[in-house]
Amino acid sequence: MDYLIGKRRDPRLHEVVMTLGSELLVVAGLMPDNLKARQALEQSLMDGSALERFQAMVAALGGPTTLVDQPAKHLPEASVTRAAVAAQEGIVTNVDTRTLGLSVVELGGGRTRPNDVIDPSVGISELIRVGDTVSPGAILGRVHAQDDTSAEQAVLRILESVTIGFEPVENSPLIREIRRAG
Repeated sequence: MDYLIGKRRDPRLHEVVMTLGSELLVVAGLMPDNLKARQALEQSLMDGSALERFQAMVAALGGPTTLVDQPAKHLPEASVTRAAVAAQEGIVTNVDTRTLGLSVVELGGGRTRPNDVIDPSVGISELIRVGDTVSPGAILGRVHAQDDTSAEQAVLRILESVTIGFEPVENSPLIREIRRAG
């Protein structure tokens, strides 16, 4: 919702959303080309219609009709928050996203069986990126958990998952290729 509101719009996420969204509009035949599609997507973010559409979809799926206006009323917060901090300075050369994903599942933010209940208050935020420069004490990620034990376990997983080196890293492209059938 922060993205749709414009409160926090990460440039890399925005580029992926705009590229994939414009491609979908063109492939679906709703826009003649990617430039016009991208302009339409940008306009829907600026005028609030994307946010309105999101709220309508939430309501249509049985969610609260006041989610956008009163998110704190509907989105629970974790009982415990812990930061995983860097012990050394350097450049983030790798992030093991699989291990981090499994850590979120262990926190209760995912399922291992179809009947498992997902806790929407837990997870990892403020995750560092490959190529970022860090110094001792820099936050590598923030854990949101229901108890101290699981929070500490997740902090350890973040520390295990983030590799810090000294050589600059070339970021791979956000989108490598777009193929159209035909």
